Amino acid sequence: MNQKFRLTALALSLSLIAMAPSVFAEGNFKKQTLSFLGDGGSAEKPYDGTTDVANALKSEDLQQIYITTATSDKYSDKKKNGKAHLLFNKVDLDNREGKNKKIVLSSGSNDFASVRNETLTIANSTIKNWDIQVEALMMFQPTEKPSTGVSDESYKQYQLASTGHTQAITLEGTTLEGDIIHSRNESLAAQFHHVDKNNLSLTLEGSVWTGALRSEVSKEVLHEGMLPNNQPGKWVSEDDPMSHNASVTLKNSTWTVTGESGLTSLTLDGASTVEVRPEKESASDGNAAAKAAFDEIDGLRAAAYARAEAAPEATPFLHIAKLESMDEKSKFLLNEGSTLAIDKSDSDKHTFEFKSLADVSVKVGEMKEGASTTVVADGKLNDGTQSVTTLVNKMLSSVTVNEKALDKADYAVGEGVWTNGLTGTANRTESGELVVTPGAETVNANAAIVTETTGISLMQWRTEMNDMNRRNGWLNGFELF
Repeated sequence: MNQKFRLTALALSLSLIAMAPSVFAEGNFKKQTLSFLGDGGSAEKPYDGTTDVANALKSEDLQQIYITTATSDKYSDKKKNGKAHLLFNKVDLDNREGKNKKIVLSSGSNDFASVRNETLTIANSTIKNWDIQVEALMMFQPTEKPSTGVSDESYKQYQLASTGHTQAITLEGTTLEGDIIHSRNESLAAQFHHVDKNNLSLTLEGSVWTGALRSEVSKEVLHEGMLPNNQPGKWVSEDDPMSHNASVTLKNSTWTVTGESGLTSLTLDGASTVEVRPEKESASDGNAAAKAAFDEIDGLRAAAYARAEAAPEATPFLHIAKLESMDEKSKFLLNEGSTLAIDKSDSDKHTFEFKSLADVSVKVGEMKEGASTTVVADGKLNDGTQSVTTLVNKMLSSVTVNEKALDKADYAVGEGVWTNGLTGTANRTESGELVVTPGAETVNANAAIVTETTGISLMQWRTEMNDMNRRNGWLNGFELF
């Protein structure tokens, strides 16, 4: 693979500026990009870019790693390649600057192959505050044949196929803190051949990922005055993540979802966990100042703003079109305000563990016939203030299948500080009454220690009293037993 630490922007060739605006045309970004061109490596033996990344980190303030299937950044080359296979092993990308940096699987706009195959494997690495951006595939061929200068045969020679592409990311023994983002440039898509949807395959093996799987669209701004600072640039807005295809597989891995996310399919193998964890944000100082000024004019409206401010932040919404399968050791972990939607499940087993019972919603559209469901209450909820029946009833009521509350499930209640852990089954009668059938009970270790200590103290007191009685008996000429 041809790797270069570019001193000029590599996202698009400068020769293309005349026909299309460069996505990365501004700022000192131009000399902070490490680029991998797609002329080396294979699916079986990807190009190892580990040393290249290490050298780039030493020499420059690395802001972006750019991966493309194109073999050149020059439009005039018009080469067909269609593949880029890259490996990073034992890399440490710990960004402490605040704003996330990016690893970009690019659109490959200078690649004139009709089908693209792009893979990235990151093994035994730590990546913090870096996003991975997956651009919608594109070819710098006009969507309509020019009226002059281009023959029909030449135009048909360079067409981007609508299907058959591969965009794959694999994390092996890796920690990733950052979002994985579908990205589409609408301005360029309106002019050039492109694929409307990404076809992303994401696999985690023995890895931990904290972030969102989301989507965004960008639009180039070509004229002065179109941005608040009167500078040309690029607008970026959030898009529906379900507008792209994303297949996610976790193998003995953990994904903590911290933002609105959507995926086409999910497979959970081994002891894997998907935790939905909403983040709450406080108001900015500017908002607080605005409310304070408003309060002087209209106290009632200011109070309404204050109530809105105190309300929970909109929670992340994890949307899964299809749950392919779920190992019995895997689980969904739900925090306060978590919202999980599964359109269809082909899994035989489902486990939902509740760390909170406040504002939690699990909606399953269609569940495989005969599939089992287990609801689990975190031990912190087992504090003795509410009965097991109440806990189980709240969990079942938070899960709906085909818009109906779950009417039967296995349950488990974790050990509290002093309370025992419990398992059993729960069934709701036609009248709506919940019948809980207890199963195994786990003796609480703390309570057992206290009980044992109390018992020992009692026995010790009894033994010492016996010794005292014996001594008193000897002094009185007889012995008490």
